[in-house]
Amino acid sequence: MQLIDTHTHLHYHSFDDDRDAVMQRAFAAGVAQLVTLGTDVASCHQALALADAHPQVFACVG
Repeated sequence: MQLIDTHTHLHYHSFDDDRDAVMQRAFAAGVAQLVTLGTDVASCHQALALADAHPQVFACVG
């Protein structure tokens, strides 16, 4: 069974200083994939950019 965190906001600026470390801790703990959710047009674009940059991260927009 794969663990998937289906509700994150890792694209938020509050993660700018430690985003990679947060993701690595999740993966080290057994989380296989992360889903980051956009909450408005701008953050949807940020979520998509993060997903494009990381193969284990997916974006949810809308």
